[in-house]
Amino acid sequence: NKPFFGSGTSNGYNALAANTRYVFYYDGIRVKAFNSLSGVAVGIPVTIPGYSLKQQGGIFADECDHVFVGGTAGNVKVYTFDGVNFLPEPDIVFAGMSSRHVYDVKYNVQSDLIYVSGDNFIATASTGFFCSDTGLHVHSGALCPTGAFAYVDAYDASATYSYIWTDSTTGTVIRDVEAVSNRSDSIEGLSPGRFYTVTVIENSRCLIKKIVQFVTPTGTIVTKNLTLCPGDSVIVGSHIYRTTGNYADTFSLGGICDSVVNTNLVISSYITYSQVIYNCAGISYTINGHTYTVTGTYRDTIDRPGVCDSVMITNLIILPALIYTDSRSICPGDSVQVGDHYYTAAGSYSDTIHLVGRCDSILNTNISYIFSSIWRNRFTICRGDTVRIGPYIHTTAGLFYDTIDIPFSRCDSFMQTLISFSAMSSGTLSYAICSGDSIVLGSHVYTTAGTYHDTLHRSGVCDTAFTTTITVGRRDTGTTTLTACTFDSILYAGRNYYRDTTIAARTARSGLCDSITIVNFVFNPNPRATENYTICPGDVLRIRGRTITAVGTYLDTFLTAATCDTIYQYNVTLGIARTYILNAARCEGDSIRIGSHNYFATGTYRDTFLRARGCDSILVTNLTIFRQTFDTINRTICRYDSLRVGIHTYRTSGTYHDTLLNFIGCDSLVTTVLFVQPWYTSSQTNNICLGDTLLFNGHRYFTTGVYNDTVRRA
Repeated sequence: NKPFFGSGTSNGYNALAANTRYVFYYDGIRVKAFNSLSGVAVGIPVTIPGYSLKQQGGIFADECDHVFVGGTAGNVKVYTFDGVNFLPEPDIVFAGMSSRHVYDVKYNVQSDLIYVSGDNFIATASTGFFCSDTGLHVHSGALCPTGAFAYVDAYDASATYSYIWTDSTTGTVIRDVEAVSNRSDSIEGLSPGRFYTVTVIENSRCLIKKIVQFVTPTGTIVTKNLTLCPGDSVIVGSHIYRTTGNYADTFSLGGICDSVVNTNLVISSYITYSQVIYNCAGISYTINGHTYTVTGTYRDTIDRPGVCDSVMITNLIILPALIYTDSRSICPGDSVQVGDHYYTAAGSYSDTIHLVGRCDSILNTNISYIFSSIWRNRFTICRGDTVRIGPYIHTTAGLFYDTIDIPFSRCDSFMQTLISFSAMSSGTLSYAICSGDSIVLGSHVYTTAGTYHDTLHRSGVCDTAFTTTITVGRRDTGTTTLTACTFDSILYAGRNYYRDTTIAARTARSGLCDSITIVNFVFNPNPRATENYTICPGDVLRIRGRTITAVGTYLDTFLTAATCDTIYQYNVTLGIARTYILNAARCEGDSIRIGSHNYFATGTYRDTFLRARGCDSILVTNLTIFRQTFDTINRTICRYDSLRVGIHTYRTSGTYHDTLLNFIGCDSLVTTVLFVQPWYTSSQTNNICLGDTLLFNGHRYFTTGVYNDTVRRA
């Protein structure tokens, strides 16, 4: 849409119509014309009184510059544009639709009827004077080198025709032939390649006009620079060119000026490359679809899209496989690995060895056996002994064959071993022991009567089997307990004992087992008591007849006839008179009570407190008396604002007295002098255009009026 009315009011509401010369724009209120080629505004817009923006729409224009636009009362308004002004014509009115708006307007050439749509209605009507171009058909075209023609089809000999030739770029009329009976007209001297318009008007029953726009031809010369590959060609007109050179061809275009094509042709040469390729026997090389397997020199043409083909010369060299021979000797049961194969038998073998980055090699391997040696050995052992042959252990008699690893020998050897048993000797023993004694036979210890069988190991010979009979004699036993007090001693059997212990006393008896007495020595502890006492400075402590005046640890022993003596330990410590400090604050007129004393003034006071247990305590009181405070506050507030002091809120000018608690909790008298400042009022006048908006103090205004705003001032 051409926003010639301003971006705020322009719209696209079925708003455009065009004919050969003009584009017409309608926004529901105004209609304006523009040049159809350049877009430049033409003439004076028309404003329809009483119409509102975008409330109605639809527009159509014919080749006679009649303009039809949708109206507000079931009507279509009609104007004739003369190139400057829109001249009003009678409205087309649709009966019964006077309260309905029209939204769209269309015209049907075949039926010569106009169609409209609006608020819930569709209607059609005849235009009455509409200038249709259905009966006038004009052919026009260019004449080489600088001419043009116009020809009327379905010519009416009774009518006259006007031919108006116009430069489309400048709008200048360059030829005007009025009211002639000629069926055609022509013009010379036009500029090649420029746009022109011919308007043909038939002057018969009504004004019928046909406008045709065309561009004059030019005889053109075209130069083409071409590069081709060898063997390629180019066709220009009826000629085919394959070699380097400059060629000129003329083309006749039938009624249009001839054209000349200059062709500058260059034939490029092939690009030749060479390469040397080494391959192993049995491996092929492929290039450009060709596969080569033998040594030789090969020539291939490489097709490269977008450029000329290239020639690749390939020197292919096939490398032969290498042959190696290896001999191996193995022991029976061993194996040899050659590449991926394992060989366990003697023989000749051939394998292909794959080497990374190199050609494969052939390895011929000859394998032979190394035979083992046989060793013989003989052992005589006792029953239960063992013979170790290499990793093998034998415990029975017999002939054994074992495979053993002989150091510094490549293959294992066979060991033949003959094992036989030596006979075992035997004996009988008898022992008599006392109860509690023991006898050791070999690795066994016996303490009870009975018959026992043991094997005795003797160095250098086989073991001997013994049968032992043991008898046990009775031994008399008893127990006694001896007691004493701690720090005393007990004399027993010529020896002094000082601590708890238990002994076994043996008494020898002729012909009998010794008797044993178990003696328990028990030392009873002295009864001991610990008592803790605290004395204050200057006090005297009396305990069980002892007087104590100083701190320390004291021991007393009290004799007891029936039991051990009793020991008392007294731990005496000095009690301390404690001192406490109290920091206190009071408001003026208040007091603090310490013990039996009341204090009203600032100062330091010392009081002694007697304690039922322990030493006396001293309380030092640092007392501070705070006086009342007085303060005056001057405040200025705006109208309708308020000031809060304590629990009171003030909104009017005046002097106010309030009693508050200060930071230490004492009363504070606050005097407030309050001044309420009146509002300041100012006014301003602003003019804006229709559709614009005025932004003031955060509010937007877009209609005429008087508005009040409260403006905060910092």
